[in-house]
Amino acid sequence: MFDWLKKKRQGASGAAIAVAEAPALAQEEVAAQVEVTAHEAITAQEAMLARAASADDATVPTVPLPPLDAPPGPDFSSVDTLAKAQELHRQGVLTPVFLMPPEFGGEDVAFNIVYVPPFAAEMKSHLDTNVIREMVAQGQATCYTAQPGYQGESFVPAFITVEASDPGSFRSVIRIWGEGLRGAA
Repeated sequence: MFDWLKKKRQGASGAAIAVAEAPALAQEEVAAQVEVTAHEAITAQEAMLARAASADDATVPTVPLPPLDAPPGPDFSSVDTLAKAQELHRQGVLTPVFLMPPEFGGEDVAFNIVYVPPFAAEMKSHLDTNVIREMVAQGQATCYTAQPGYQGESFVPAFITVEASDPGSFRSVIRIWGEGLRGAA
């Protein structure tokens, strides 16, 4: 088990704080659910945009359709500065996420924070809470990485690869936008 995680789970009195029990899902099922969740989020977004574009109400803005060869989902290629990412956070479009969560020893520093859409933040939190923490509690993981993959100059990762290992093994890719949705990870 992570020594630093063990220390994090001890209170001031030295008594161990219990790790919350995760649902008893196999790691493969969780990875499959993550992929389906991302697909469902994109499909729901596309359906919402289609309904808005076909509505008779003049107050509903229409959204031009992307070229047929464009990847599905959102386009964050113009978010090429931290200031733009933070502005989209203020608007509720993006959410800051710790790559290495504080409960695993991650620090609140710029290189440990990425800005992603809320669905990706929820997926990352689900993996950390219900899969990785459970692997640590069962002695199946002592190594953890969350590696963002970027497209162009964007500050928003196209995907995040989450891995835990030693002695077990788990890998899941959170596909967010652009080439990440095409399986570039």
